[in-house]
Amino acid sequence: MSASHRTFISIGALLLLVLLIASLPRERAEATSGTMTGWLWSDTIGWMSLNCSYLDTCGSNNYGISVDANGNLSGYAWSDNVGWISANTSDVSGCPTSPCAPKIANGALTGWLKVLSGGSAQSGGWDGWISLNGSNYGVTFESGTFSGYAWGDVNVGWVSFALAHTTYVPNNPPDNLTISGPSSGTIDTSLEYTFTATDSDDSIHYGIDWDDGSPEEWQPVGATLASDATKVVRHAWTSGGAKTIRAVARDVIGASSEQKLYSVYIKDPCITPMRECGIDGNVHDSCTKANIKPDCSSGCYAGACSAGSISIRPLIVSVGKTATVKWNLTDVDPDATCSIVGTNGQSWGVSSLSGARPTYGITGQTTYTLSCGALKESATVNILPIFQER
Repeated sequence: MSASHRTFISIGALLLLVLLIASLPRERAEATSGTMTGWLWSDTIGWMSLNCSYLDTCGSNNYGISVDANGNLSGYAWSDNVGWISANTSDVSGCPTSPCAPKIANGALTGWLKVLSGGSAQSGGWDGWISLNGSNYGVTFESGTFSGYAWGDVNVGWVSFALAHTTYVPNNPPDNLTISGPSSGTIDTSLEYTFTATDSDDSIHYGIDWDDGSPEEWQPVGATLASDATKVVRHAWTSGGAKTIRAVARDVIGASSEQKLYSVYIKDPCITPMRECGIDGNVHDSCTKANIKPDCSSGCYAGACSAGSISIRPLIVSVGKTATVKWNLTDVDPDATCSIVGTNGQSWGVSSLSGARPTYGITGQTTYTLSCGALKESATVNILPIFQER
């Protein structure tokens, strides 16, 4: 094989290798930033060059408009008639209406460009502003190509972007953020919440505000997760009341999802004291931790600490006569069911702490029992003896 053939094959192999390398997939973050290329056109001032490469002047006059990973424009375009046109934030500050900084967002250009010669003595009073979007016009962006019009007042008029392009690939922010977990709990109790979001081109992490005065936290700490990967986070509130969890998902480029809200109510036992079972087996006040009734030792169940009494007057009645049952309750467990039952079949529910009720006609010894949770108290009425002559 001749040297020329070997050289041809080597060059062919090198070209093939370059093509293979170019076709390999790249990381999403490497492909986002880019430059604008092509031309803008105005019927008033003519062509505006977006990049020095089209006029072959980059060696002596290097200019162009760049787009960073977040869609922000910077740099300069050139017009033979009005000179430099800036997209730099420092030049467009003080624009007529905000936002000032030019940016590609949601498939459109927003903000302003500034002709630097505007506002000078030679500009005839024109301020040099070019608006990229308005109520009935604008510049749209899709797949690297621009379309539509900007407006430069009477001095520039409509500016067509039909021949403008960019190598910038927009970043898609995270979407479909969800929060799941309990909607209620008590203070100092750890609750578990799950955060999930999707992102078509980047890994993500979650910013969480627990609405308790603590700093916003980012999960996972110092790392990111793949799209659709869930993150489980535990949190305990130290104060009671209504809480609102606020969360966003953010990708590695810095784009964030819409904020998601999740409502939680945290019960504070010291705002509304409750009864709870203490470690000693007795019923305690949930706030003070003191026994509801210090001598209660019957255990933790409904009515364990109820106290009360029952009485019957008179204690002796003639056959068929009635008596009066009286009751008095103190420290009744709110979960307890209270009633009075007589051995003669008479019974009624007790819904008040104290009261009185007549008995049926007494025909024999009869006992009435007050039941209220663990409380059992009884009272008995008898009949007068009947004397007969012999």
